Amino acid sequence: MAEVYKAKGDYAVALKTYERAQSLDPHNVIAVTGMAEVYKAMGDFVNAESLYFKAREDFPKDAYTLCGLGFLWIKSNREDKWFECNGLFKGALELNP
Repeated sequence: MAEVYKAKGDYAVALKTYERAQSLDPHNVIAVTGMAEVYKAMGDFVNAESLYFKAREDFPKDAYTLCGLGFLWIKSNREDKWFECNGLFKGALELNP
């Protein structure tokens, strides 16, 4: 449901829906990365990055998390992180060819 709200641009409701999902299951990688994606769509790169770091720590073998963080750094023009993006994308491909 949160994806539908995000796609419609109703970011506040999407965030609440993801937060509810995470409260029911704190180890839900989809909820954490979903919130990160919403923040990224809102242009709030600081909160998005923080959530991707949390997801990466909790789910180190999740390819979607690695790609999401890499794309966030590219979208936010974090040139200091572009070299690391290569490693993230390579790691994601190794996990999910």
